[in-house]
Amino acid sequence: MLTRVEIQRVIRVAHRQLGANVLEDSGDTIVTWRGAGRRTTNRSNPTESLWVYGRNGEPCRKCGALIRRRIQGFDARVTFWCPQCQPMPDGSHVDG
Repeated sequence: MLTRVEIQRVIRVAHRQLGANVLEDSGDTIVTWRGAGRRTTNRSNPTESLWVYGRNGEPCRKCGALIRRRIQGFDARVTFWCPQCQPMPDGSHVDG
């Protein structure tokens, strides 16, 4: 269980990191940046720059499970995840 101070710290860090991913001139539009400089996998192959984003139905680069995709929320935000590497906090695997 987190303390009140720890919760506030997590919120501050999350707010700062989320804000860093928003373009100043994006307004109300949804902006997804997949530029050539973005690389989360540390792999030299430019086609392997992201772990799960935009890879629905493809094998996870770490474990081979199929990447999942879900559209959620009012703005139809799309989330991608590996059901094996990124299970729910209780250890269950989300379907759909």
